[in-house]
Formats: sequence, C-alpha cells, structure tokens
Amino acid sequence: FFRHDVLVTNSLHKIAIFGQRVPDKLVVEPSFGAMDGVNNFLRCKRQHLQGKPVFVLGNEAADLDSCVCAITYAYLEYHLHGLQTVPVINIPRSEFIFRSEVVWLFDHLGISVPDLTFIDEVPLHDYCEDGKGRILLVDHNKLAVKQQHLSPMVYGIIDHHVDEQMHVDTCTHRREISLVGSAATLVVEAFTESDVGQALASNDMAYLLLAPILVDTVNLDPAFHKVTPRDEAAAQFLSSRHARDEDAGRLLFDTLQKEKYNTARLSIDDSLRKDYKAFKFGAHNVGIASVLDSIDDLIAKDAAGFHAICDDFADRQEVVGLVIMCAYFEGGDGGDFKRQLIIVQPPKANYDAAAAVFQTLTSSLEGNEGEELAVTVLNPNISGLLPSQAVRFYSQGNTAFSRKKLTPLVGTWFA
Repeated sequence: FFRHDVLVTNSLHKIAIFGQRVPDKLVVEPSFGAMDGVNNFLRCKRQHLQGKPVFVLGNEAADLDSCVCAITYAYLEYHLHGLQTVPVINIPRSEFIFRSEVVWLFDHLGISVPDLTFIDEVPLHDYCEDGKGRILLVDHNKLAVKQQHLSPMVYGIIDHHVDEQMHVDTCTHRREISLVGSAATLVVEAFTESDVGQALASNDMAYLLLAPILVDTVNLDPAFHKVTPRDEAAAQFLSSRHARDEDAGRLLFDTLQKEKYNTARLSIDDSLRKDYKAFKFGAHNVGIASVLDSIDDLIAKDAAGFHAICDDFADRQEVVGLVIMCAYFEGGDGGDFKRQLIIVQPPKANYDAAAAVFQTLTSSLEGNEGEELAVTVLNPNISGLLPSQAVRFYSQGNTAFSRKKLTPLVGTWFA
C-alpha cells in the first residue's frame, strides 16, 4: 500500500492489542516527517472539495479531543479507504486562538494551521443540497441545532458520549459510540485495526493522539473516575510508538494544562472576545468581558492602543458601557487568586448614555452599593498608557464575585 507519504511493509505475528493481530515489525519509510505527511494531506482539501468530499466534523466546543480526532481520523480514512476526507474544525477560524492548548500542541508538532479548514470556510449546506458530500462525526453523535439540516449527510460516527440514537439509518460506514474517557481512544482503536493504520500511528502522530487522552482522563488518574481500561490500553500503545522518553506523557499533560490558561498569544481584543457577554441594565446595553490577566499584563499587550482597542470593541458590540473583569494568580500558578475591574466609557458610544452608565458603575462601586465587592481604586503606572477620564481601575477584594454574581448586583444599580 502506497500513498504520498508512507510505504508500509511488515511481518505479522500474534500479539493481542485491542483484540487485533498486530505486526511483529513495521517498517515505515516516509519521505518526510509524520507531520509533513499530515500537512500535505491538509493541502489536498482543494482537490477533495472538487470531488466527493467526506467532511470529518468535530463538535462545536472544538476542544483538544475534537480537533485532534477530526484531523487524525480524516488522515486514517484517506490512507485506509481512499476517501476524499476534509477535517473540519467546528468553530470560525477567528476563534481558534482561544483554544490555547490546541494552538500550542499544533505549533509544537508543526501542524500547519493555515491549511486547516474551519466551519466558516466551507459551505456544508451546499454539499448537502447537491448530495455530493458526506459527514463523519467525531466527538459527538448528534449534530448541533443549527446544523441539523446536515443530518442526511452523516454516514459515520466515532464518539464517547451518551448515544443520542441519532443518524442510525444513515451511518453505513461506521457507528462507534462507547463511553470511554476520550474520543481519541476510539480513533486509536481504529488505527490499530489495520497494518496501514498502525504504521501511521507512530512518532509525532502517536504523540498527537496521546494528548487528548491524557487531558480527558486527567493523566489516566483513576481517582477522577474518567479513565477506562480502553483509554489505558490506547495510551500504552501510543506511548510505545512516539520515540520519546518515559516521562514524556507526564510532561505533555502538565504542559497542556499550563497552556490552556496561557494568554500570551492573545491580543487585548482577543482577550475581550474570548469570554464576553452583553447585558441590558435598565435602558442601556453593557458588555462584561472576563479575562485571565491582571490589569498590568492585559494593558502591557498594547498600552498605547488600549483605549482605542476598548472603544472599537465596544463599538462593534454596540454597547454604551464596558466592564472588564480581570482574574489571575499573583506571581503565576500557586500564588494568591486575585480579581480586578476596569470600567470603560466608550467615546464612540452615545455620549449621554455612556456617561450615565460610567457614572452609575463607578459611583456604585465606590459607594455603599458596591461595599460587598470591597473595591479599591487603582492608578496603574504602566509605560505607554495614556491618562483618561473615561477609564477607571479597581482591585476587587471579594474574589468570590465572578461575573455570574456581579451581574445581578449591577442590575440593581440601574433599577
């Protein structure tokens, strides 16, 4: 069997892994690295879209498990059955930066993000209407509400959630739904079912597949009641094939946990977009963004442009007030948990409305109404930050007040 990046030869002998016969010796002769092969495969999407594409669609959360499963299972089906697969990350490309641990892993392994396909870049409904395209679902077994019209296209599922009994009649290719810790475990089992798959699941591909299994099972720790024997077997199989030392799994898990909360790659605008909600207080639309940075670290991303960035963000969101809730650990992991607040009066907004909202928010925080939050006015001395009467900074002594608790309190200030 030959495809553009791998030649497989083997001699078989009887070793049981996942109940399958596996090779005694696999000789993989790639013309380049495993991720080069994946990247070349990703670049095939243009040709695949012109034929009879099979979209391998992850779920709308687009977490590590979903993204990795979409890519790896699509890659397997392309090699194994010659399907014109196109892995689809089920979020807009602009939101991918928020999946910090996925961004790190793909960068670490050299997966070409520009060559990935995101849900806003391919008109799945057109392929549904034409009857040319098909869908393999990974990491979910029921299409999202806004994607229900694609149901006739679903002809395969690999998932580890409760079976919703959907797409039963259309799944003629494969329907594997099992309550294991990670969908990647089921994808690994699919790789082990053939000599070709086992040859592909080596080196960086094995490392890539191992990542979501470790994350979803909390590093295979039985104390968290997430890991199953199948997850353990999959992890053991992958660990024997990624050519890294015995501590690699633990280091990978620790790094992914750390990267999940790494905001270094986020701009100020990214930080505001990542966890943002809009509310109506009285007659006014006010936005509240939760960010995982201190005031100093957030503004230091672009101190000179901070005010303009907040103004442009508020203008796009059509709000007359903007609250930024900062949450962080002082000194990094292991330090004390802290909260801070920034109140912004957007200059592009209706001035009277924006001024009224700003006045209500700041006077309430600094008066008896905000006593429960235990705020203290801050005057950050950040190089490049221009002085402004339209921005106020606070430390929040009562760290129990998350956005969920703050919102109803703020509502009373406008009643």
